[in-house]
Amino acid sequence: MKLRIISMLALILASAMPTVAQEKPAESAPKLVLATPKHYFGEVKPGTPLNHSFVLKNEGTSDLQVLSVAPGCGCTTTDYDRVIPPGKEGKITLAIENTQGYVGAMSKSAMVTTNDPASKSLTLILSASFKPVEGTVQPTGFAVPAEKRVGPFAVQPNTIWVTDVFSGDTASGTIAFINRENQPVHVKKVAAGGSAFNVQLQTLEEGQRYNVVVSTTPSLKVGEHAQTATLYTDSRATPEIPLQLEVTVRPRVFATPTSLNLPGLQLGVPSAELSLGTIYVQKVGASGLRIDEVVSTLPFIQTEVKQQADGQFYAIRVVVDKSRVTPGSKFKGTIRVRTNDDATRVIRIPVQGSFS
Repeated sequence: MKLRIISMLALILASAMPTVAQEKPAESAPKLVLATPKHYFGEVKPGTPLNHSFVLKNEGTSDLQVLSVAPGCGCTTTDYDRVIPPGKEGKITLAIENTQGYVGAMSKSAMVTTNDPASKSLTLILSASFKPVEGTVQPTGFAVPAEKRVGPFAVQPNTIWVTDVFSGDTASGTIAFINRENQPVHVKKVAAGGSAFNVQLQTLEEGQRYNVVVSTTPSLKVGEHAQTATLYTDSRATPEIPLQLEVTVRPRVFATPTSLNLPGLQLGVPSAELSLGTIYVQKVGASGLRIDEVVSTLPFIQTEVKQQADGQFYAIRVVVDKSRVTPGSKFKGTIRVRTNDDATRVIRIPVQGSFS
């Protein structure tokens, strides 16, 4: 009877005590911290190269991966740290190397994608004000090269239009023709001169102002494409005005670095393997990427594939099996990465170097 009473008291006390929920351990994740996504250079002279490094800090508990940095136009180049460990800082550098002839206000951007669930994408912006050059038209909100004269017309920005674009995307732009003569000069038509670019003529003011709208064809294959469009006028001095159009189509799937050059590798390290670094394979602006196979023509090279972001970003660790290497020898071969992407089935990374 006494035992039964004690058991009942224990049960009552247990039910009266508050229940402590077991906390699940926090999941490991990166956390991107950026002081500001914008940088203003102030007033600068045309022709001044511009570059700025945005500092990213990882305040999370796992590696922050910068999956891609895609500039909004071909005039902006980039360099960036691809992996930033927890508690560390990394940089994304944007540069505009050629600003010759620019006037007015300029704004250029780049889209950044990361593996931070809270900051999967962000836009970095560079801006500046270029001192006006005498004889040029200063626009609002954009910087354009000083106008070029072709016969009776002032051409803005130029008769040469160069851009780059990812496969499947379209880039477009406008070339303005402004009659600077006292008499009307008519643009009668424009001939595209090829199929890589679509070219359309817009009449803004008959005999005075015309626009030529240029856009790339989205079905272009990866590589460089060029064509010459022709503007036909009723000017006796300048009846034809050629327009040089160029585009570089870049693959959405690519690897970095594009090659491994490794002279003088030391075989005296203690481990059985010698690391050659990591190759990163990514797909820009889309998902669904899969790496089906990685093979090397060099028998001593071994690879290990790790998925960093589902269907978008992979890391391939490259190591050397020292037991299969002859000291003092030179080597030259290729690492082939086979993917499921229709446009980029195989990526070839040349490898060369020597052992000491």
